[in-house]
Amino acid sequence: MAWVAEENFDSYSTGDLDTKNGGSGWSAAWVATSGTMTVSTGEFLNSPNSVLTSNAGGGYYTRVLTSTFSTGVLYFAAYMAAGAAGFVFNLRDGGLSTMGITLTAGGDIQILRRTPSISWLTVGTYSDDTMYIFEMDIDITSDQYRIRWKEEGGSYGSYTSYVTPRTTNAIDRVTLNANSGATAKYFDALSASDPDSGPTTSIKSLNGLSIASVKSRNGLAIASIKSVNGISNVS
Repeated sequence: MAWVAEENFDSYSTGDLDTKNGGSGWSAAWVATSGTMTVSTGEFLNSPNSVLTSNAGGGYYTRVLTSTFSTGVLYFAAYMAAGAAGFVFNLRDGGLSTMGITLTAGGDIQILRRTPSISWLTVGTYSDDTMYIFEMDIDITSDQYRIRWKEEGGSYGSYTSYVTPRTTNAIDRVTLNANSGATAKYFDALSASDPDSGPTTSIKSLNGLSIASVKSRNGLAIASIKSVNGISNVS
């Protein structure tokens, strides 16, 4: 079956993610195995919430799907503050990790594979303090999956080469696993379709005056009009 679960954390009040039961395509609420993950408004892909881990004990949380998943694509967003310890998104068959993506403390992006040995393969790098959207293209029936990613508002890079999942059993749950460390790690927008709404547009105020900006990325122009303390600045 295709991926059907949706979770953007936006229906929740801030606080511990444990027992939260929003979204769709899930058979039960989030369950905490260890550590603490909290619903936060600190960094997010789509307003107002995401999930934050920023405690010394890390965090390990699980949620079970309503139906198993074997073929299709899914998306999620992640943000690592500078100095953050590693974060792992896992797709599991019961207690066994079948496939997943790790963002390491050293800035590497890794995926889990079975051959030539069960290991984490480095497929790229990420930058600190940047929101990324990851796409997983999965075909368990053909014993393969691959990923690609982009910065928020940007364009996807090329897919990685296919790797073999750890097992060929269908997925029945997801886990969020944040390594110990007090620096912030954020997770958001688990979805069957791309959750990125496009280039950033914002209107802010400073000292009661308006600052309007429109940003685009990956080689496109960045334009802004600012008025600070009565003086206009166009760039």
